[in-house]
Amino acid sequence: MRMKQGTGARQVEEGKGVLSQEALLPASTSLTPPPHSFLIGEDGLVYEGRGWNTKGDHAGVTWNPISIGITFMGNYMERSPPPRAIRAAKSLLACGVARGALLSNYEVKGHRDVQQTLSPGDQLYEIIQKWPHYRE
Repeated sequence: MRMKQGTGARQVEEGKGVLSQEALLPASTSLTPPPHSFLIGEDGLVYEGRGWNTKGDHAGVTWNPISIGITFMGNYMERSPPPRAIRAAKSLLACGVARGALLSNYEVKGHRDVQQTLSPGDQLYEIIQKWPHYRE
């Protein structure tokens, strides 16, 4: 999956958007970037936080330098994310491999696998545990 320039936002070829933080904020806004590399919306859009090349601040000192952080926007303790959000996450991971930002043998972990937290929520955690790259 390649990414191409769109109108004020980067878009994934299948039509899922990857919107840069700058595209969402007025030019005069100076905020610290979100701690995650990418954020997945329930609308199936992928929002760029720190992106592929900037170390995140999402999983502690051990994991931040060697991982990307993908957060799903929403509360998934009692409900699952919409299928389009799951597809967007899988497409993002495939994009990372295609770009060389992720190794083909990358591992998927839930936030709770590396820190003491309920994130990513029970329902989403159940889903990602079934993904082929999931490692506890």
